[in-house]
Amino acid sequence: MAKDKYDFIQDLLTNKRLTPSQKERVLSLAKDEIKKDSEGNDELKKRIFKIEKLLEDLRPKQKEPSITKIKKKPISTESPPTDDEKIYYIKPQNTVEFLSALNSNYYTKFLTHNVDSTDILELKERFHGNYNFEMHLNKINQVFDVLTVTNSDFKQGFPELKKLTISKNLFTKISNYIKGGTWGEKENIMNWSHHNLIEWCNKNPDKTPSPGNDLGYEGFRYGEKTFTDLILDFKNEIHIRNVNPLSRIVQKILYEPANDFKAKLDIVTNFDDSIDFFTDVEKLKQIIRSILSLVLEKHEKNKEKANPLVEFTLKSTNGRINLFILNKKKSIYANVETFRIGKSTKQIMKQCNGVCDLEIFGSFIDGNFYKFPVWIVGRKIEFDKVYQNNKELIVRDSIKECSVQADGILFKLTF
Repeated sequence: MAKDKYDFIQDLLTNKRLTPSQKERVLSLAKDEIKKDSEGNDELKKRIFKIEKLLEDLRPKQKEPSITKIKKKPISTESPPTDDEKIYYIKPQNTVEFLSALNSNYYTKFLTHNVDSTDILELKERFHGNYNFEMHLNKINQVFDVLTVTNSDFKQGFPELKKLTISKNLFTKISNYIKGGTWGEKENIMNWSHHNLIEWCNKNPDKTPSPGNDLGYEGFRYGEKTFTDLILDFKNEIHIRNVNPLSRIVQKILYEPANDFKAKLDIVTNFDDSIDFFTDVEKLKQIIRSILSLVLEKHEKNKEKANPLVEFTLKSTNGRINLFILNKKKSIYANVETFRIGKSTKQIMKQCNGVCDLEIFGSFIDGNFYKFPVWIVGRKIEFDKVYQNNKELIVRDSIKECSVQADGILFKLTF
């Protein structure tokens, strides 16, 4: 009888009049019934397996997206030699210089800007009379190669550029944005090498996917967004400026439901929104969240009732940008001789690498005011141990008494 059921089900599954979804439904309804009959019957178990295999073969196969290959010289890829176990200090100036070069080079500047009528004329001249997206993307890849690879094959074409070491996180973000892959805080799928974009460009020769308003056409669209929208998203992840100010970024962090900082902290801000600088904005957000979480962690440990008062100040001094985060009216409550770097502080150190230097100022248990350089040149972390100039860090030796004082615990981030 069970074998009759099997034959009946097999006939249904091979019936061309049934849609794939109907065949899925047949198998789903029949599974439990046949399972009872098959207990202890190896032959039926094999036949059930064949039914499931038959259905799998009948399912319509999803085609792999065809990607139009770009004809270009092979581009080598060299990522920074950093990982979670070994973090070597990277200068924040490297990040600033790298992103500034990317933003100003003639080909890569369009990673962060749309193409207006003047730009398209010059691009056409550079590409022998017609705008060619594949040639443009190839040049972008070459510039990225020069900026990230030692002895790049393309160095001669861009003598003004040099290799700069940046954080692994930033390297991966930019590489995926250019070469293909998900990138950024929102894990964007669209990128400069996406097959849908390449297909659009092939169908629209001599047009840019990210035109300025004066070119009179929309450009490439995917879903509800245009490629120009994507370029703006990327720019906002690497550039603090008046239309993407740190004041707005901090406000968004405070209102994030996951942390609810706005309800737990009293915040004062002193931002100059005219300050313009390049940085890994995603990592900077992580640093700010981590510092605020550390403030709350100490607050809860001390079982204090009133919300901590935190003041943000952004300044530009002698060509460097400083962000000050002050936990007002608080002391470090520790002895200099026995002070240790905790897990939360090590996490912040890793986040700071390549983004900013970090110093903490505050009064210790002896009542004196000290400076502790947390992440500065010469530091590294290897297998959870902190080193300074290749020697394991003795924390008390790096903490120095400071004549300049602040009204609380001060976190100084220098970009």
